[in-house]
Parts: sequence; C-alpha cells; structure tokens
Amino acid sequence: MNGAAFILGYCTGMVVTRRIAPLAGAGMLTLILPLAIWASGAPPATAITGVAVYRVLCFWLPLPSALAHLPARRETIRQARDNQAGRARQAPPISGAAAAPGPAIPP
Repeated sequence: MNGAAFILGYCTGMVVTRRIAPLAGAGMLTLILPLAIWASGAPPATAITGVAVYRVLCFWLPLPSALAHLPARRETIRQARDNQAGRARQAPPISGAAAAPGPAIPP
C-alpha cells in the first residue's frame, strides 16, 4: 500500500466519523477508522495497528504530563477566582442618578 492511499483512507474515516467524534466517538471512531483505511487498500493488520498507534500518540502519551500539571492548573484557577472575587468586593456601589434612569427621588 502506498502512502497516498493510506492518507486518503485515514481522511475518509475521519470525515465519516465526524458526527460521533464530539462524544470522543464512544468507541465508534476506533472501530470505523480501520475499516475506512482497509477499504482504501491497506491490509487489515496495518489499518488496526495504525489506528492503535494514533490513539497511543494522541491520547495516552500526553496523559502523564497532563496529570502531572493538573495541580498547578487548579492553583491557577483558584488564584484567578480569588482575584475576581476580590475585585467584586472592591467595586464601588451604584448610587444616585446613575443607579436608575428617570427623575431623582430625594431621600
């Protein structure tokens, strides 16, 4: 099988499965993609291996790094929320004519 046929099969599989990919495919992407590559002329073993390698490289390989950075990300989010809450407490209250349009009512 040549590289052009493999790329065509891969792209066809991705286009066909775009409707289900927002839910991570629920396994359908992993099932349909090798079939599309196989239909483009790849041997079944090559198609299945190619999809498995794709999954490892795109999901499982970055996972340990993402999990290692998760505590720092949570701290950054906590600091942003604290800063936002602090600014909300410091905001001046709305009073007088700026509070509501119309004639001012004396207190």
